Amino acid sequence: MNWDRLELEIDLVAPVKVVAWHWTSSAGLTRWLAVECTFVGLEGDTLAEAEAAETGARFRCLRAGGTIEEGELVQADKRGFAFGFADGSRIDLRLLSRKGRTALAFRHVTPGAAFEDYCDNLRSWTFYLTNLKSIVEGGLDLRELEPDRTGLVNV
Repeated sequence: MNWDRLELEIDLVAPVKVVAWHWTSSAGLTRWLAVECTFVGLEGDTLAEAEAAETGARFRCLRAGGTIEEGELVQADKRGFAFGFADGSRIDLRLLSRKGRTALAFRHVTPGAAFEDYCDNLRSWTFYLTNLKSIVEGGLDLRELEPDRTGLVNV
């Protein structure tokens, strides 16, 4: 089996525009994924926290466990979004309005990933997509923002 590709889907009771903002703005990403996040636009200017980034914007996000993610928003249009990361991995998102909900199709491609990497990505992204659902549907942030040990599923 090829462990390079992880594909997940989730339905969110929120408009596409709201879900998209949670992926493309610093304020949105820090509600459910990162503890700090910055987008830098094409002109080299740091975007306002609530401003949605566009294709070509660079990002740097820090997660609660100390992981730093850096990369570029390589696609942002009506079809969805794609994020390229410094390690060569890529996240592709497709958002579709369906019966008052947003269907989110998520794909994470990690070249050369081993089984253990796939399992880590599956665990991590299942949690984070569930947390996104909780946040956009008016629920709680399920993350542990001050982790005191490794192995927690909500960091």
